[in-house]
Amino acid sequence: IVCLDFLDAPLERRRRPFQEKLEIIRGSLPASGSFGVVCLGLVSIPLLNLLAIPLCVTAGTLFFCDRIWPARFASEETKSDRETNITN
Repeated sequence: IVCLDFLDAPLERRRRPFQEKLEIIRGSLPASGSFGVVCLGLVSIPLLNLLAIPLCVTAGTLFFCDRIWPARFASEETKSDRETNITN
C-alpha cells in the first residue's frame, strides 16, 4: 500500500484505473516491493517522516520514470505524439 501511495502521482497523471495501478506494481515486483519497504521504514520514524514523505514521492516518480515508463508507456506515448504531429 505504501508503494501504491508513492507511485500514485505519475500513474494518476496518466489516468490509469486502480486495477491497472495494482497490475503495474505487481509487474515490477521485487523492485516495487523493496521500494515500498524502504519508504515504510522511513515514514515510520517520528519527525524523520516530515522529510521522508516528500523524498519518497520524489523517489516514486523517479522509480516510475526509470523502471515502469520505459517498459509500459514509452511506446504508447510515442505513438500518440507522432499522431498529434501528423494532424498538426
